Amino acid sequence: MINEIVRLEDSFSMADINGNEYVVLRMDCTITKGRSCFMSFDILHEQGYQNNKDVCMQKMAEFKAVCEAKAKEMGVDII
Repeated sequence: MINEIVRLEDSFSMADINGNEYVVLRMDCTITKGRSCFMSFDILHEQGYQNNKDVCMQKMAEFKAVCEAKAKEMGVDII
């Protein structure tokens, strides 16, 4: 049996005062049709996360909602 697998990715980036961009938060989701949904949220820049915690939490909530909707569409129950 061949499993249909979908991978979703997103991130939240910022720029420092010199204009250099850096990733604060990385979000990944892997869904296997009818079987599983695995989400991962990685904080890559602690100070950027702490300074923008509300924005990061909102981004994570939005990403989670997209992943859960896609998982449901693919026959995966979310607990």
